[in-house]
Amino acid sequence: MKSLRALLFYFTHPGRRGLDAKKDSTEQRRSSIQVTELREENGWLTCHRDEPTHISLRLPK
Repeated sequence: MKSLRALLFYFTHPGRRGLDAKKDSTEQRRSSIQVTELREENGWLTCHRDEPTHISLRLPK
């Protein structure tokens, strides 16, 4: 039986930090898409954002 996985995709804005956060440059406008795997732990839905997540994206047939 194939196990099911639940993935969470979210955006981060790495250039928007500290004193430079309000500047208008390419670095401040850049966004990254991150992905993490959701897991059930003790009745709670959790994720560990710093753990590696390996996925393979394919076009639908």
